[in-house]
Amino acid sequence: MRIGVNRKKTTHYRALLESKAFIVIGGYMDQLLNIVLEFERLLSLEYRFILGKNKTIYDVNISFDKRDFYHLAGLHKLNDLQFLHKNATAVYADIKRGRLTISRIQRSLHYKEIENRINALAHLEEFLDTAFEVYKYDIKKANGSRINADYLIRNKILDSIGLCFFVKNRDTFIGTSFFFQDRKDYAVNQMKLTLLKKEKANVITKNVNLLYIKDDFRI
Repeated sequence: MRIGVNRKKTTHYRALLESKAFIVIGGYMDQLLNIVLEFERLLSLEYRFILGKNKTIYDVNISFDKRDFYHLAGLHKLNDLQFLHKNATAVYADIKRGRLTISRIQRSLHYKEIENRINALAHLEEFLDTAFEVYKYDIKKANGSRINADYLIRNKILDSIGLCFFVKNRDTFIGTSFFFQDRKDYAVNQMKLTLLKKEKANVITKNVNLLYIKDDFRI
């Protein structure tokens, strides 16, 4: 049996190693660092979802920034760790430099609350690539939810249902929360949209990949 190698990921990791952008601890890559490297791939990507409902078109561009990792990973919930009481960009840099490892955040009394959330984050690109279920999110209809978001994307991930929330930030939408669905269904009372077209663009190479287009959709 031949085992395939993801050449894009291999090249990506090799380039980071050669740039000495982070530290590999004890000959092994730290789990939290590995997740950050997966997330780092998203920094050069931009998704475009064209959605429709009742003859209204919603054109949604999603992009990512280093600052987004902090909330998407749920690190803000570990409020008993003083070394996390800094801005999100600084925390991201600490992870890449090997100063902040998975063993350090596991000291938190709240770590179990975000453990699955952190592990799922390594699969966010795949989550978005294969997602079809999108909702226009209204916090007023969310039955007690305090999540501030404009859109909710729901998709299967790691044999569970993942939920990713996006909020408008200037001319794009950014991820504000990402976790597994529990007993509460956040899609209840929200307006489900029809996916008409989905693109994935590399902002560096300008290459655009068409991921999906509805058969009867015309630009």
